[in-house]
Amino acid sequence: MSYYAELDANQVVLRVIVADDPQWIAGNLGGTWIETADPYGAPTEVTYAGIGMGYADNLPDLFASVWDQVAATTPDSEGNYLYNGGEVVWHEGRLWENVTEGVPNVWEPGVSGWHDAPAGGVPQWVQPTGAHDAYNMGDLVTHNGQTWMSDVDANVWEPGVFGWTAQ
Repeated sequence: MSYYAELDANQVVLRVIVADDPQWIAGNLGGTWIETADPYGAPTEVTYAGIGMGYADNLPDLFASVWDQVAATTPDSEGNYLYNGGEVVWHEGRLWENVTEGVPNVWEPGVSGWHDAPAGGVPQWVQPTGAHDAYNMGDLVTHNGQTWMSDVDANVWEPGVFGWTAQ
C-alpha cells in the first residue's frame, strides 16, 4: 500500500489516500494522482506530501518537492540552476539529498550527485561517481544490512572494501 495525492489544475494537493493500484484510483475516482510519502509522519521529518502541500510553519525545512529534469537543466533569468547543493527532493518513491555544493547538479537522483535521504534513520549507501558526491569522514550509511562509518574524506569505496568501519 502506498500514499497517493490528487492534484488540481494548479498542482496543489486536494486529498491524499492510501491505495495499492494507481490505475484503479484514476479509473474510479478520476483526476490526476501521483505517488507521495506519508503526509502524516512526525512533524520534524522531511517528507513529501505532494506539490503545493505541507503541514508545518517551517515548511521549507520539511517539504521536499518532486525532482524536475527541466528545472535541473534550465537556468533561471539570473543564470542560477535549481539544484546547487543541499536540496532534498522526492524521486521514484524516495527522498534524495543533492550533495553538490555550489555546483549545478543536472543529474537525476540515483545517477550522480545525490545521496539517499530517508525521513528517519541512516541513509543507504549510493556508489559515488566522483569527488563531488563522495562521502566525508564520519558519514554513516547502511549497506548489505549493516551500518558503516566512513573513516576517510572523499570516500568513494564500497563499505566493507576500504575506508569504512562497521558500527
